[in-house]
Amino acid sequence: MYSGRLGLYSWRSGLGSISLPNSLPFVRLRVVNIPNHFDLGIGMLRFVSVLFLSFFLIFDLAADSGNVQEDLLAQAESAYQQARYQEALLLWDSLRHQGYISRYMLYDMGLAAYQLSKYALALAYAQRAFDEDPLFDEAADLARLARIRLDAPDPSEVFFLSRWWHIFYTRLSANFWSLLALLFFWGAGFYLLFLYRRHKLFFEIRSFSLVAFFLFLGVLSLGAAYNKVVQFRHPQVLIALAKQGLHVGADEDSPVLEELPEGATLRYLDQIGRWYKVEAPSGQLGWVASSAVEGGL
Repeated sequence: MYSGRLGLYSWRSGLGSISLPNSLPFVRLRVVNIPNHFDLGIGMLRFVSVLFLSFFLIFDLAADSGNVQEDLLAQAESAYQQARYQEALLLWDSLRHQGYISRYMLYDMGLAAYQLSKYALALAYAQRAFDEDPLFDEAADLARLARIRLDAPDPSEVFFLSRWWHIFYTRLSANFWSLLALLFFWGAGFYLLFLYRRHKLFFEIRSFSLVAFFLFLGVLSLGAAYNKVVQFRHPQVLIALAKQGLHVGADEDSPVLEELPEGATLRYLDQIGRWYKVEAPSGQLGWVASSAVEGGL
């Protein structure tokens, strides 16, 4: 405010007042718009809350059922102890289709199938249990015995770094991976908020690199969570239950590319109806009927 009587420029605020004589032309007063950090923080918390709920609504579909039917488990174990292996298999299979699955149940199913001389089925269950936990030595031994019975070759050795990553990856659930992704996204968001409050430039190399690193880890964890969901629905490894043909298309009448022996290990690629697109041990791509392989739900 300008006062002609005093010849002063006066500025008042809640902290006091400053008066400058109008004879100082070199003085420049600049008005700075101070951001409302409270509103910004509330907006960030709302965004993070929505993101948090979205992740858990998506990936909770892959969580193991909390209502485990203990009576069916007890009946299956009792049937197995009484050498009623087929009945035990049916009870365990009904639990599996209801959404309950564990590596120990898969291993027990493999043992029951082995007792019934269904070696390809035993190999499928044992392989699935081992894929769920690469440190499950009993499942690996059962798969090896089944391959010997089937005269099937052992799988090729995996590079040790890939094996270490697979062990670490399988120890964490889809929900944990999604929570880890959320934490990384939170870290990136709060660091951006920190830069904003400190009036620092985001495009500085150090700041940009740190935010990009957090976002990269978040996307990587989110991809791991999604992959866990896909593997829960369709394991990456399928076992041929009988000798069969690898077809050109998802049709029984389509030409056969090659014959697959019983116990052949196939890599799952896609699905159309009741047919799976797989990769054979030879590297050939083709289609097999879902009823002729085991490994999926």
